[in-house]
Amino acid sequence: YHDAGIRIDFLYPIKDQSVVCALAQSGVGKTTQLVFTAIENARRGAGVLYVAAEGTRSELEDRLDACWSAVDKYKLEKGDLSDEEISKLNKIAEQVTSMGGEVELYIFTQFGTATVLDIYNLVEEYEKLHGRVPDVLVVDYLELFTVHDKHFTVGEEKARRQAVARALSNLVTSKKIKVCFTATQASNVASELTNSEEFVLTREYISGDKNLLDSFSLFYSLNQTIAEYNAQTMRIFIDKSRHSSKLLKQLFTIQTNYERGSFY
Repeated sequence: YHDAGIRIDFLYPIKDQSVVCALAQSGVGKTTQLVFTAIENARRGAGVLYVAAEGTRSELEDRLDACWSAVDKYKLEKGDLSDEEISKLNKIAEQVTSMGGEVELYIFTQFGTATVLDIYNLVEEYEKLHGRVPDVLVVDYLELFTVHDKHFTVGEEKARRQAVARALSNLVTSKKIKVCFTATQASNVASELTNSEEFVLTREYISGDKNLLDSFSLFYSLNQTIAEYNAQTMRIFIDKSRHSSKLLKQLFTIQTNYERGSFY
């Protein structure tokens, strides 16, 4: 989507009203890749609504700014910037404004779990403010949300996650949002597996919830050994691709830079 900047860096198209989900273990980069996706779409002129239910606003703003500017996050946190870096930030701000893209950030901080209905209400507020719905909705991340019309017990996590995925798909369709990006937590996997470059996470590692994929147009996993982390690389495995058979079951190696919040 060259007009709205809707794309992922696999160079394959995403059709309107799609939901895209990444699978990863804790600490591998669910939020980092969602931040990067938000920024890359905004760079191309898309209006992005980024919704999170974990962390603080300042933490996420620093991540977004690091990704925008390619300045290390710790420098932004401490304000330890050279004149050259400050000038660079000002130029980037001008470029972003001229492109028309933006990332609007909202973090749920209330006690209890935020619902997809809460996200729907944020989309409505965005529409009232901007005169249009966001091109891109980013939900960080699946396990942190629930639905408003059903209470789930501790043992019903699979049902809750499926209900959230369906509700997000319905939201995207009903509001005609071009694409929603989200992520989900992988089940525990033995370290000898995750530390092998021959191993990739698949739908088998969503805590026994293979049916979760029904709501997603594209589903991929983030895979990284200790050696790959040190080398700043990662493997992305495409487990489901509804709109492109060429992409299905492909494995990509990408570069990572966590301090700058970027995956290349």
